[in-house]
Amino acid sequence: MLNENPIISKQGFKYILSVLDSRYYKNTLEQLLDSIITEFPGKEFTSVSMQENHNKKRHKRIKSLRKQAQIEGIVSIVDFFNPFETVLEIGSGSGLLAHNLALQYPSAKIHCIDSNNNLVEKLKQNNLLSNLSFSAEDAFTYLPETRPDIVLSLHACGNLTDRVIDIAVSSSANIICVPCCYGKIKRRSEQPGIYFLPRSRSLSGCEDLFRKRIVRTAKKMEGGVAERKECRQTILRDIYRSLLNYDRLLYLREKGYQIHLARITPLKSEKGDRFHNSSLRYALVGIINPLGSQ
Repeated sequence: MLNENPIISKQGFKYILSVLDSRYYKNTLEQLLDSIITEFPGKEFTSVSMQENHNKKRHKRIKSLRKQAQIEGIVSIVDFFNPFETVLEIGSGSGLLAHNLALQYPSAKIHCIDSNNNLVEKLKQNNLLSNLSFSAEDAFTYLPETRPDIVLSLHACGNLTDRVIDIAVSSSANIICVPCCYGKIKRRSEQPGIYFLPRSRSLSGCEDLFRKRIVRTAKKMEGGVAERKECRQTILRDIYRSLLNYDRLLYLREKGYQIHLARITPLKSEKGDRFHNSSLRYALVGIINPLGSQ
């Protein structure tokens, strides 16, 4: 059983802010970021239908490698929960992750939702796996009819991450969620939508600091630094994203979860290509009732 990282706490939140205020060098910031991460003991896994094609142009090949790494990273975390019976994926997109899960775990039922009706119909027509299903749903109004063992989302844009968390909590399900598109997160209460961070009791009293510094900086740095670059600003951006996700993790802990921030993709491929996308390098992982006391 994994132990929680003690730095993911209100005290850890304040400590990281104090380090940022001290303007340390890049190497120190890298060590700080690494100290937040949990490495999951997942098994080796190679995704299907994503094999490298050397005839592709370099940018397309790197995009393919990036997607392959994301899928393999997610599946390695999913395997931590094995055996399980049902997985709910929110925002299936092209269905590549769901297809890999269905092949890897043939005895489990994988159900996926997406708001794109045309895409869902195409996925249904092309699906040949009996344990994989799709439906067109609005995630912000959707509730599963039966309890899934795992609620999963890769590329949970903006406040979709918060909705994925609520679906998992309401279902008492484990959660693996990869946030992205931090620029779409609400910062002002008058903006439309039902989510307004911070939501955790742990960070109550820090609302102004959280919204004016953490959310604002994470949004501002979203397009200010190229995802592929490796520099001090890249590390700072990832730290501010992590601090924003502290609220989400602490909210999950308050709901009875063991919480982790996990890295799903490496910085480089084995051949040395920088193919990571920092926006999709980290997953929020919530383990419900890890001691089995329920």
